[in-house]
Amino acid sequence: MQRTSRMRTIGIGAGALALALHNKDFLWPGSSNFEHDNMVILPESIRAEAQHQATALVDQANSILVIRSASLREARSVASEVCRHINVEPLFSSTDPAVLKGLGPLCLVNNKLPVFKYDMAPSETQYVAELPGYDGPRIVIIGPDGNIESQSGSLLQWTVPVPKQNERQALWERYLGDQDLAMRLASDHVHSAGRIMELAHLSFREARLNERLKPDDEDIRQAAWTAEEGNLGSLAQAITARIPDEALVLPANTRQELVYLMQRCKNRESLDEDLGITVKARYQMGVKALFVGPSGTGKTLVASWIATLLGLPLYRVDLASVVSKYIGETEKNLATLLAKAEQSEIVLLFDEADSLFGKRTDIKDSNDRHANSQTNYLLQRIEFYKGIVLLTSNSRGRFDSAFTRRLDKVIEFSLPAPEERRSLWQTHLGSKHTISLKQLNQLAVGSDLAGGHIRNAVLSAAVQAKSSGRQISFDDIVIGLESEYRKLGRQLPAEIKQYQRRKSATD
Repeated sequence: MQRTSRMRTIGIGAGALALALHNKDFLWPGSSNFEHDNMVILPESIRAEAQHQATALVDQANSILVIRSASLREARSVASEVCRHINVEPLFSSTDPAVLKGLGPLCLVNNKLPVFKYDMAPSETQYVAELPGYDGPRIVIIGPDGNIESQSGSLLQWTVPVPKQNERQALWERYLGDQDLAMRLASDHVHSAGRIMELAHLSFREARLNERLKPDDEDIRQAAWTAEEGNLGSLAQAITARIPDEALVLPANTRQELVYLMQRCKNRESLDEDLGITVKARYQMGVKALFVGPSGTGKTLVASWIATLLGLPLYRVDLASVVSKYIGETEKNLATLLAKAEQSEIVLLFDEADSLFGKRTDIKDSNDRHANSQTNYLLQRIEFYKGIVLLTSNSRGRFDSAFTRRLDKVIEFSLPAPEERRSLWQTHLGSKHTISLKQLNQLAVGSDLAGGHIRNAVLSAAVQAKSSGRQISFDDIVIGLESEYRKLGRQLPAEIKQYQRRKSATD
């Protein structure tokens, strides 16, 4: 406590440097140590690469290692591992010019290596801070985007990879102590070392809440949701609904396309293993699919179904928060969103995606040039995104052809046929109603609405029935249907009206 108070009063200058040189444990203003408890356990492959990077780092004066990772905790752990191989201590420092004064001599005398962190936009370039009187190595921590340059010395770049499946299994088992659960998690999820540590710690809390000694699959799933609460800020909102297989009512060909998409998602990490060199050279394990069709045909519902089966959180991107009128802000927002989503392995849903990924326009003024530059960045970034992205739109024709070429799957969602509409009515109504099979058939044949409108009609009917303290009747459904057709600017089909009149006459 006395040391902290003394540091605040001395400030940054000759006095602070003198105190730091006199006391090796003195914490330099604007800097921090990395506590051992926060250290991520790194797999053997990353530790071996850290040793290789450390050797290259000390070969030249003023050399700089740029460590790219979406996880700050993992990046700090990697930087600490590099420093361990050089036999120096990392000093995580602010880049404030006032803080940097005297930092160079301090690092030389106290055998420390400066580590800087930069938050960068996609097109931003940052020069590494120079330290007067210091010609040793430096480390820079940044996310996937941005460019680092140096006024002196060589630059080394290292993007921290996701561990292989066997390494992920070893990490899970070390944290959880459950070999079978570790095997399932490593096989089903492509998590980074930092993410595994985070979820493992959170899962024990979930297990305690459910009065279990050890976490199970459900605790891990809930931990993934808990970890993302607030992490994406206003850029995306969670869709927490879990959709079982029986809730989907789709044509056979659409369902078959979705089965293929699910297989692609589950095998994305190792899909190129037995393929030729041309595929291996350009393979990206991310999965990008576009759902195209009229409103209400189940595109968002299917996205929830996919996330449910994969055991991953689903987040819908808030386009109003992502898109900005200021130049460069949209790219920065999307880069932040994709980096966090990539590190967390969540499913991203872009509803009405053509507003972001639409066709490029002819350049007539600076606004067109900016819009096209924004689209170009989005096309490139989404191509190299390592996670799962689902997009929806009412029309395929609204997208740039360069974008559709980058998609792994385009699935058409058509309006349901009468047999599918009958199944939709059944799955939405449940069992607590007085509607006969004949009346269901009449609804299926007489009304040509999509599933979203059927859902709204059933909810409207439920309001009528609940208010009267009875089960849903055919007349309640007709009232709901009339409301949905009015929304569409159409009249209730004559067949439904005639059937209702005949039914009323016979009652």
